[in-house]
Amino acid sequence: MSYSITELAKLTGVSTRTLRFYDKTGLLIARRNPKNNYRYYDKAEVDQLQKIMFLRLFDLPLAQIKKIMQSSTEIQYQALKQQRQKIIAEKNRLTTLIDNLDQTLTSMKGKTTMNMSDQEKFVAFKTQKIMIMKKCMVKKFVLNMIMILLMRVSKKSVLCPKKNLII
Repeated sequence: MSYSITELAKLTGVSTRTLRFYDKTGLLIARRNPKNNYRYYDKAEVDQLQKIMFLRLFDLPLAQIKKIMQSSTEIQYQALKQQRQKIIAEKNRLTTLIDNLDQTLTSMKGKTTMNMSDQEKFVAFKTQKIMIMKKCMVKKFVLNMIMILLMRVSKKSVLCPKKNLII
């Protein structure tokens, strides 16, 4: 099915302004109607937008997303698989927070006494800090993956600016 830019915006919750920006930057190139030059999106673009949205969930920069989307299917698969792992970790963290809050609320109503240790009361909050650190590590991993890909494509050495290494 084909979608106009407005229809795709309503379907996905992404603004038309963002879709135009993605088109302008080459991240998600819209097809053009030859009669009126309007943007429209087919199945391939809808599928690509879904991948972009998964990669944006944890604030991966658009430049990195563009490089991933221009890479092989295997690299896209690995990047999305990493996102899945992050989503599962976030789901577990939220479940722990909800359980912790439920116990706190029950205890406040006097229905039970708090059965959590002091460490258990704060474990979900610490997990959030760990997730932030992991997020930084994933960004570094993606950058390294892109550099290796560039090296393979160009068959030349690539300078790693942060480490002053030649790969």
